[in-house]
Amino acid sequence: GYLVVFDDNDAPIEAEEIISSEDTNIRLGDAAKNFGSNPLLLVKRQEDRPANTSKAYFKFDIHSLSKSINDARFLVYKAGKYDNGEVILYALKKGYDNWSESSLTWNNSAQFGNDINSHWAMDNSKVDSLGVFKVNKTNNSEKVVYQGVDFTNYIESRRLAGDVNLTIV
Repeated sequence: GYLVVFDDNDAPIEAEEIISSEDTNIRLGDAAKNFGSNPLLLVKRQEDRPANTSKAYFKFDIHSLSKSINDARFLVYKAGKYDNGEVILYALKKGYDNWSESSLTWNNSAQFGNDINSHWAMDNSKVDSLGVFKVNKTNNSEKVVYQGVDFTNYIESRRLAGDVNLTIV
C-alpha cells in the first residue's frame, strides 16, 4: 500500500509517496499463521464462510512529514477477478501500532485492534473508523484510491500530534 500526501492542492508535484514500512494480512481460517513474507495481501469477508475472512495491516512512517497535508490518498491494487464490494478502513489509535509483520497473526491481533471473537469487527477502543470505499469489479487488476476530506484531516491531525507511525487496517 501507498500513502500519498500533497502539501498544496494546486501543485501535485509536491506530493510525497510513502510506501508502507510493514504490511501483512491475518486470516481467521489460519489463525496461528503469519503471512508477513507473502507479497500479496488478501482482504476478504464471506458471511457464509467466515474462516476465509482476511484483514490487511499497513504501517506507515509519518514522523518525517514536515509540511502541512492538504490532500492524502491511500492507494492499493486489486485483482480484477473479484466481485464488487466495499472496504471499510480503520486506523489503529496511538499506542496500538507496535505490531510486526513477522509476528502478527489472527490469534495475537486483539492487542492491535482486531476483535478476534468476530469474523469482521474491529475493537472500537483501539481503532478509528476512516470510512468506506467501493471497489468495483473489472476484468483487470487496477489501482484503487481512497481519499476524502475526513481522511486527509485525520492523517494531518496524527502528524501534528507527533505520531511516528500510522497503521491502516
